[in-house]
Amino acid sequence: MASFLSILWLLTVHAFVGMLLIPIVGLKMASTGWRALRYYAGGREYVRRGPSHLLLRTIVAPVVVVSTIALLATGVVLLVHGATAGPIVGLHKASAIDGD
Repeated sequence: MASFLSILWLLTVHAFVGMLLIPIVGLKMASTGWRALRYYAGGREYVRRGPSHLLLRTIVAPVVVVSTIALLATGVVLLVHGATAGPIVGLHKASAIDGD
């Protein structure tokens, strides 16, 4: 019983922190997207600084953006449905790229 309460408390904190991160991550993605848009639109101040490294632009950034959106979206779906098992949990875990 004590371990169940411990896990339940951790899941509650996990969900709370995850929900707090949604607007912060959204703002970061919007600001980074704005910089990229301004660079490719030819904004002088952005072109002067130059593009990010090719590997970051073409591989790393898209993977990070897609996995982050998937992580947050599946987390919201899990909270709405109250699910603790099933395919959405698997997608949520898979989108958290942590090496495990």
